[in-house]
Amino acid sequence: METKYHLKIQTGPESGSEFLLEKPELFLGRDPGNDLVITDPEVSRRHARLVLNGPQFAIEDLGSTNGTFVQGTQIHGLTTLNPGDIIAIGERVVLLYDVTVFDPDATMAVPRAVEEIPETPLPVSPPISTLPPESSEPHAGSEPVAPQREVFKQRSAEPAPVLPSVAAPSVEKEVDLEPPTPLAGNLPAQPRAEKRRSPWGGIILIIVLLILIFIVIPWIIIDITSSYCLFVPGILNAIEPGVCP
Repeated sequence: METKYHLKIQTGPESGSEFLLEKPELFLGRDPGNDLVITDPEVSRRHARLVLNGPQFAIEDLGSTNGTFVQGTQIHGLTTLNPGDIIAIGERVVLLYDVTVFDPDATMAVPRAVEEIPETPLPVSPPISTLPPESSEPHAGSEPVAPQREVFKQRSAEPAPVLPSVAAPSVEKEVDLEPPTPLAGNLPAQPRAEKRRSPWGGIILIIVLLILIFIVIPWIIIDITSSYCLFVPGILNAIEPGVCP
């Protein structure tokens, strides 16, 4: 059996990256000289140390500024890790510790591909004719037989038997010759009778026009020109003597 130890970055500047712990002692920090380099400003240059302690790794904080936490608890000495533990480096970097155990000598079973059996087409037999072969020459001593089509024509030409017809009993039905009375709601609207125009309207209009032409308009002209004595001197002198010469 072979065991592999992993550290996977879940959150941080290199989220998704995975480190394989292949040495019994590894150093973790921001400095490029570490075995596990995490370029985050909250990670110290040499932040922590990982040591293989029996079947599992243990982690130790090396006096970092922001501390090291395992399962939410800050550690101060060497702390053994269990598969699935969460390691927090500072406040932004979170690592997952995991272990894989497998047998390198185990034989993996590979499913065998199912062989496809070719389908053999079934033999198709030619259609068997049920009609007797036609012979070009008639047999000796035999009468020529009319084709079957003519027999059918002759049978179809025979008149079909006429069945006696049964007269249906006549039923006398009274017919109402009066047209149906339409309902009140369905009566067509009768056109309104046109009102006859009264001749008095034209007569009154003519009288008004005559008054305007012969009385109102002349009176307006006389009043504007002050020519009363020219048209009605007698009337004015009768009213007031000596007004008109």
